[in-house]
This record gives sequence, C-alpha cells and structure tokens, in this order.
Amino acid sequence: MPTLEASGFNLYKNLSFSNAETKVLIDYEQIKPKRHKYASSDSKDAFYFWERFDLPKEKGVYLVYDCNDECIYVGSTPKRKDGGIRDRFKEHLNGKFADYGFLVYCYKPTKITPNNILLLERTFISALNPIFNSDEPNNGRVEQYKRKNYYHYQAWIGAMRFNFYESRNSEVPRSVICVYQALATKYGKYMGNRKFNRGAVYANLVKRYKFSDSFDHDVYEHVLEKIVRDNLEVEEILSLAFVKKEMRNRKRIFDIIRNNFYSDGWSKS
Repeated sequence: MPTLEASGFNLYKNLSFSNAETKVLIDYEQIKPKRHKYASSDSKDAFYFWERFDLPKEKGVYLVYDCNDECIYVGSTPKRKDGGIRDRFKEHLNGKFADYGFLVYCYKPTKITPNNILLLERTFISALNPIFNSDEPNNGRVEQYKRKNYYHYQAWIGAMRFNFYESRNSEVPRSVICVYQALATKYGKYMGNRKFNRGAVYANLVKRYKFSDSFDHDVYEHVLEKIVRDNLEVEEILSLAFVKKEMRNRKRIFDIIRNNFYSDGWSKS
C-alpha cells in the first residue's frame, strides 16, 4: 500500500516512512491560533482541546495530542460545505477520545480540495498510528491506554464538559474556570476541611500574570499544563489556593495541608 508524504513533515513527532513504497508530495501549511500574536515567542502553535470556539472555520486536517505528546487522533473535513474544523470538532466532544485530548494542531493543503485533504489525513494516520483512529480490534490497545492515562485527565474533564462552554460570556476568564476546576478535582482531597475558592484562585492568577490580552494563554501554558502533567509543586498549589491577607492561622493550616501532600508521597520542594 503506498505511503503518502507531505512536504515539511519534519515539523511533526514520531514520523517514520521506513516501509514506504511510493511517496506523493502535498504542500500544506499550519493554521495557527490567532491568540498567539499576544503571546511569547516560545508559545505553542496549537489550540488547547477545550478551545473549541477558537478553532478555525477553515477546512483541513486536525491532529489531537494528549498531555504526553502522543498523537491519539487524526480527523479531517473533506466533505464539509461550511463550518470547517470548528464544527467538525464539536461532534467529538462526547467521542471516544474526548477524555484524553490536550492539544490540537490544525493544517490545510495549499490547494484545498476534498482529495488533498483526505490524502493529508491518511498520511498523518499512516505515519503516527493514532490509537483512536481504528475501529478494528487492536489487542486491547485502547483499553490499556485508558487505564494508563485516566489519572492525568480527571483534573480538567469536569471543567471542559460542565463549566467551560457555559463560561463563554462569563465575567470570569475561561482559563480561571479551568484552573479552579482542575485544582479542586485533583487536589481537593489534600485540603482537609478547607476548599479551593474560585475568587482566591482568580485573584492570585491576576496578581501573577496581570490582566492582559495574553492572560488566558499564560494561565493555560504556565499553570494548567503543570496541573495536567503533574508538575505543580505543593507550594505553588498553596499559593494559588489562598489569599494571604484573608487567612487566619495561616501557618498552622498550611502545615496541615503540606503534611497531607507529603504523607501521600509528594516530595518536599
């Protein structure tokens, strides 16, 4: 079976064409998030999975990556009359990989035709072997993946499904809602009789990143990613959870919460 190759494939991870018999070149380009004009130069050229409203309306191909940088699904919009990637992606919100997506990379052929879109999609599928693209029996590969990765994603699934979309017109930024839900879901068990407060989380994030056009992106990239990847330190969690001036017995409360984390195997920073 011929393998298709698009020019510029060095941009992607884990691509291999060692068994290729025939190669067809397809010129393509990336559709980048427009919000990155406000962001730092080292920002990702990808959409976060929960940014469905910000996905492009153009036709093309999209690659869904999990938080371990593994491509788990490739999709396309070759036969769409309108709506493009944004409308197509809406159909995935309750799909088989909806609980595991983290980043979405979008691309389009230089010459947009249904055939070129399909060829580009099949190229990515052949090269990356995404786990959720096959409907055929795969020796338990999907179930094994789900068991291995569930813990990472329970942190923000609730925010994505129950809070994020309803927050589009909220006075509270969408990124704050995601971080608050992630903190409460993932670390609430360590807080004893204390609970995460969305107002405190909001105030601490604004104090740290200021309120600007890049606020949502900064919070996603520098806070939410750490939560999802289990890279947030105990002291960082505490600094987000409480507003200092409103706390009584601060040291005693912090020591109790710290001990809850440490007794569960967390390292002391």
